[in-house]
Order: sequence, then C-alpha cells, then structure tokens
Amino acid sequence: MRAALDRVRSYIECLPEWLNGNQLELGLNEPYEGHAYGGQVEQKSKVYHYQTTVKWTEQRKGVISCDGKPEVQVATPPEFKGHEGIWSPEDLFVASANICLMTTFLAVAERAGLAFSSYDSTAEGRLELVEGKFQFTTITIRPSITLKPGRMR
Repeated sequence: MRAALDRVRSYIECLPEWLNGNQLELGLNEPYEGHAYGGQVEQKSKVYHYQTTVKWTEQRKGVISCDGKPEVQVATPPEFKGHEGIWSPEDLFVASANICLMTTFLAVAERAGLAFSSYDSTAEGRLELVEGKFQFTTITIRPSITLKPGRMR
C-alpha cells in the first residue's frame, strides 16, 4: 500500500499531501507552472473547446447551458444583492477547482493502481477586495479518501 501512495505522490508534484488528510490550499495570485501528473509528460498537440451559453431570465438570474447537458439556474450571490439558493459564478468557480482536483485524483489513482473505496472533498474560496477589485485569493480544498486495504494492481 505504501508503494502505491508513493507512486501517486510522485505523479502529483503540486499536491504531495493529498493522501495524508491535509488540506490543499491553492494560491491564486501566483502562476502555476506545473501539471497535476508530475514528472515529464510527452507533449501532444491537442486542443479542446468547451462552449456554454448564458441567458438572462429575470432580476439577477439566468441559466447556463451546454449542448447535451441540463440547464443550471444561476444568479448573483446574496452578498451582491442576489438570490439565495441558486448557484452563483463564485460557487461555480470554487466547485470547478474542487471537481478538477477530484478528476485529477481519479486519473492519477488509476494510473498508479491505487484502490480506493471513497473520495469526497469540501472546498472554500476566499473572495476579497484587493486594490479596489474583488478577486479570489485562495481556494482551500479538503479531500477525504478511503483506501481499500491490500487492493493493489
């Protein structure tokens, strides 16, 4: 089991403490120059495009959509005179980082042969006024991973 954890860690240069139950804090003021898989990765020329549509519906509300996926109602958050109980851009931004960490973990765990029975994580973004402009300065992600004992490939 230890060898598998070491392999996962070796793939993840920027996230060495994932599997120790520690929180991960992404500093958003500094450019990230690494990649989640660590080490040398063969450069392949690939380009992907993702298209979404936003449509205003009423007040400070709208819907986002993407071909083949269900619409999601969105709104300005309550802190900015928006609406409770509706996904905001701020929620979605923090959720995107959280989802990205999970999907990266899944790919790395598969590549390393790490057997696990559960993954869940919470994320919190810090939005603050910096030099007169709101910006996210950190996103803290706290993953919880349950490993399967003795189940290595």
